[in-house]
This record gives sequence, structure tokens and C-alpha cells, in this order.
Amino acid sequence: MKQSLVNATLPPGEKEMTMKELILNLKDWLAYLLRKWFIILPVIIIGAICGFFYSKNATIKYQANCTFVLDLGNNGGGSAGGLASLVGMGDKTADLFNDVKNIVWLYTTRRMIENTLFTAVKDGKGKNRLLIDWFMEESKILKTTFKKYPEFANIKFVPGVNYDSLNLVQSTLVGACVGTVSGAKYLQVSETKKTQNIVSVSFTSKDELFSKAFTETLVATVNKFYIETKTKKAREELAVLQAKADSFRNQMDASIYQTASAVDYTPNPNPMHSVLRVEPQKKQIDVQVSSTIYTQLMQNLELSKVSLAKATPLIQVVDSPSLPLNIITIGLVKGLALGILISAFLVIGTLVAMRYYKIIMTEAALKAQDKPAA
Repeated sequence: MKQSLVNATLPPGEKEMTMKELILNLKDWLAYLLRKWFIILPVIIIGAICGFFYSKNATIKYQANCTFVLDLGNNGGGSAGGLASLVGMGDKTADLFNDVKNIVWLYTTRRMIENTLFTAVKDGKGKNRLLIDWFMEESKILKTTFKKYPEFANIKFVPGVNYDSLNLVQSTLVGACVGTVSGAKYLQVSETKKTQNIVSVSFTSKDELFSKAFTETLVATVNKFYIETKTKKAREELAVLQAKADSFRNQMDASIYQTASAVDYTPNPNPMHSVLRVEPQKKQIDVQVSSTIYTQLMQNLELSKVSLAKATPLIQVVDSPSLPLNIITIGLVKGLALGILISAFLVIGTLVAMRYYKIIMTEAALKAQDKPAA
């Protein structure tokens, strides 16, 4: 028996093991573990008990899910030409978000999470409070991360606070909150693999109402920023064209009034004095020029409105978080199974390691006995 145990530890180059020897060795190992049942069984029972109590005392978490369809809109160049180019408007929207992955990334940025945390919402008692104060209470971050720092003990934030006015302590706390929220423990954002342009946002916390409020606020904040950024160039072009059209409309109205005034000033001009008809004719030319430019501007303005509508992405919420939320917890069966598996792995691994160590030491002792004296 000892010789077979030694052979089981030999490197492949020293001894070639046959299938029969392999089976015999496996049977030997199995018999060894069965002989140790009085050690393995109690450890597994203890692991099952630990798994049971862990599942009973595990913190219940609530997961809010929001799924929406994203239509990126028309990303082509500007459609307003002609005079639009004369007023300094080149191509339209620079496509900063030409992929759904960009909006997925946007959900985890510091700015978006900060804007969400500093949004006031109604809590379970109907009172307005900032999400960051609610999160600090839910996560107990002041009692865990900053428990050794008394300056963080009673820190509070007021609605409408300016980020630039935060002191070092407040900025440090905000950064810690953002880092905690953006972690996979709380926030998960992904693009659905089965269907394109469908984004799923899920947020998990120990407070059901907080999970729902934070998810809804985050989705509204990010989607609003996404739409505004994606259509910013088109909206700027539309504003410039609108201002130019209003300006030429005012000029045209003024020219019409001045033409009428010039005609009224000389109601019956002497045909022998052609100079009297110069001023009314000049005003009429101004009216015609202003009218032509105004007509072209209005055409470009309408084209720009159509282009803005095409460039505006459509975000349609498919599933929004609603109470009651999904409960994330470790069930009784799962807790028992985990306790049994972990304890069995630990005790069997320990026994195998101890036996291997004994085999190696036995082999070393045999080699020392066979070695001739110097």
C-alpha cells in the first residue's frame, strides 16, 4: 500500500501510470476519504448550519429595474444650406454619442451620479430630501468608511448647493458616495444582447423606496443630458436662423413703412421731376431684397426644424420600476447548499493536503534510507 501511494506522487517522467493503476489510486483515495467520515460529516453539518443561519439573517435588498429603447435619430449632416452657411453654421450635430455603449458609459460617470444625488425627491414620509442624504442613511457610509473621522459625523447637504462651493470634507464625502454608487454592488447598466438599442438600468439597495427613487431620477437625468448634448449643435443653428429671420422680418417691415412714407410725402409727383421717384423706388428695392432674403431664411428655418426633429433621439421607457420591487436575498435552500459545498471543499481539501504531505515525507524518508553512506 505504501509503495502505491509513493508511485501516485511520482512525476510522469519517472513512472508511466497505466489505467489500472490510476483506477486503483482513485479507489484508494476514495477509501481514505470514507475512512475519515467522522471528520468530514461533522464539518459538513456545521457548514449547513452556518449556511442556514446566514440565509436567515442575510440583509434583504431591493432591486429597481428600468428598461428603455433608444432610437439614435438621424446623424446626417445639416440640411439647411444656402444662407445658413453664410451665417457661420457648418455641419450640424457632432455625433458625440453614435453608439448605445456611450450612453451606457454615461450612466456611470461622476457628473451624472452627482447630479442625481443632489436631486431632491420625496421620501417615504412625504418630505423632500436630497438623494445623497438618503443614500448616506441607507449605506451607513458615515459609520463605516468615515467612522474614524469626527468631522464627517453630522455632515449635511442643502438643496440647490453649488458643487464649486463645497469644502474639502464635503467633496471627499461626495466622491466616496459616487464611487460607492457606481460600483456593481449598487448600479448595473447594460445593453440587452438579444435586441439592439435596448438599455437596462438596475439599482439595488436595502431601502425599497430609495432604490425606486434613485433609478427613476438617474434615468431622467442621464436621458435629458443625452438628448440635450446630442441636439445642442442643431438647436444652436436653429436659434441663429430664427434670430436672422426675425431681423430681416423687422428690416422688411421697416422698409415697407418707409416706402409708404416716401409715397405719401410726394403723392402727386411732377412727371418732369424724376428725382422725386428715386426715394420710393429705393425703398421698394429694399423691400424686395429683404423679402427675398426673408423667404430663403424661412425655408432654411423650416428645414432646420425638421433636421432637429430627426436628430433628436427617441427614448421610450419600456419597463419602469414599480412597487413592490424585486427582492434580492439568499434563500434557505441556497444557503444550505452553499454551506455544505464550502465546508465539504475545505475539509476534503485539508485532508487531501495532509495526506499528500504525509506521502511526500514518507518518500523522502525512504530515499534517505536507500542512499548509501558517504
